[in-house]
Amino acid sequence: MSADDDGLSTRDEMVNAETARRVSDLRKWFLGALCHYEQRDTDSIRAATAHLLKEWGEDWDQWARTAHALWLSIEHDLSIAIMRDRGPQAAMDFLGPAKPEWNIYEVPLVLGFLLIDIAASLLKSPAGWKHMQAALLLCDATSAQHFWAHHRGLTKCRNPDPRMVQFDAVEEASLIRHERSKLARRNSDKRFESLRKARTWLIEEWGRNQAAYGGNKSEFARHYVRLLLAQRGVKVTEKTVREVWLNDTPDSSKRAGMPASGD
Repeated sequence: MSADDDGLSTRDEMVNAETARRVSDLRKWFLGALCHYEQRDTDSIRAATAHLLKEWGEDWDQWARTAHALWLSIEHDLSIAIMRDRGPQAAMDFLGPAKPEWNIYEVPLVLGFLLIDIAASLLKSPAGWKHMQAALLLCDATSAQHFWAHHRGLTKCRNPDPRMVQFDAVEEASLIRHERSKLARRNSDKRFESLRKARTWLIEEWGRNQAAYGGNKSEFARHYVRLLLAQRGVKVTEKTVREVWLNDTPDSSKRAGMPASGD
């Protein structure tokens, strides 16, 4: 079947019916998000969509042919406006004046609503290529939906859902605890590694210099705890050096070369 054929196969009809259902459901979602969560009335929505049409060309057929590329263009412009902190001005440029003023994150809602309306009109045509356009616009409108949900959603809109606000607070607290725990583990691992290297170095120093200290671990520990802190930033006690780090060497009360038993 060519793209210009008016006839539709049973499979095509099933696909179109499913597309039409999803378009209808998403249109209801956009309208609900605008009216309930953003507290916009139908007059302000109509004015904003008219402003978009005027901004991008009033020819409805032209819109239908080019709308698939429109979301990608506006998504890019939105991201730039947000990065440059030009949200309020960009929102007015896209949607026109309103009371309260449009938020930059409402632009995807209005545009998605408009794209869905175009998709619904395209599905009424018998031409198969228009049905393909409608499916593409459904994908674009879904992307616009996700953009609003990610950046604004049910917790940052004008009329937030208290259950979601509470859920976000609990989730954020849990995330903070998790990050703190990860940081503590990382710090613990770093400290363990620095202590391991310091102990290896100190044992090597003891092997080289124990004769200079007469085999006396106490004197050695008294001197080297200061060196460890000054040179390596590692703080340990003399007792740790003497009784733990040098535990496999002769006791501090014995001379070098004498058995630990004193025999």
